[in-house]
Amino acid sequence: MEASAVNSPHRAKGIWLVVDALLDAPRHITPLRFLLFCVTVVFFTYVLGWKTATLILASLYFHESGHLWAAKKLGIETRGLLLTPIGAIGLVRDASPTHFREVFTAIMGPIWGLLGAAAMATVSYLTRSQYLACITVFVCVINVFNLLPVNPLDGGRIMKSFAYSCGKTMGLCVLIGGPILAFIAYFLTHIPLFLLVGVFSLSEIRYENRLQSLLQAMSATEVGKTIAYSSLTLVAFILLGYLMLISLGDANPVDIIINAK
Repeated sequence: MEASAVNSPHRAKGIWLVVDALLDAPRHITPLRFLLFCVTVVFFTYVLGWKTATLILASLYFHESGHLWAAKKLGIETRGLLLTPIGAIGLVRDASPTHFREVFTAIMGPIWGLLGAAAMATVSYLTRSQYLACITVFVCVINVFNLLPVNPLDGGRIMKSFAYSCGKTMGLCVLIGGPILAFIAYFLTHIPLFLLVGVFSLSEIRYENRLQSLLQAMSATEVGKTIAYSSLTLVAFILLGYLMLISLGDANPVDIIINAK
């Protein structure tokens, strides 16, 4: 989720800003959010087992904390996050006033997620743990999915900001093309998550088109940074996941995770 330029009265810096982002969710906890958190933990534990659920949920939490860190760094007011059975959502007050701020907050989630996955891969290598290698592959797949150019995924947020900076017509085409891409992926793979994302993306077209048209376009330098950071992050996830798969040899990642339940 994105934010407005509402300055926080007490802005942390450096490592304290990182700590502040990680503690933002507990600080804004409500009874409803806590209940949703408990339902999510039970759901993930039932489906994946407690060990895998803990690592995946921690990865999602760390990813969303990256969004919150970026928002705080820009002086944007944050409202914690929601942890749900279909993923996590960082909460902020309003929409960003510029496309590049939208890109910055969107890409920082995957970048933090990449750092977490790299740390997990390092522990897997040092301990020769096939289980952690499998979890790393799983985390990489989740993040690659999240970087698909379909709103409201992070990749879709980045793509729409880039497209609207080039022109309203191109931006609208990206908004319309997103759910079409998701629906095609669903019919080819029969993965329900593609259908869910497609429906949500379709429902937001009118609102997003009106909102994005009001934001300040990116400069040529900002467009270059957007392309570079998003491309490098995507390639890094694919490469890391591939290396972890190679380290598993002939072992089946799904079987390893199931056996760990």
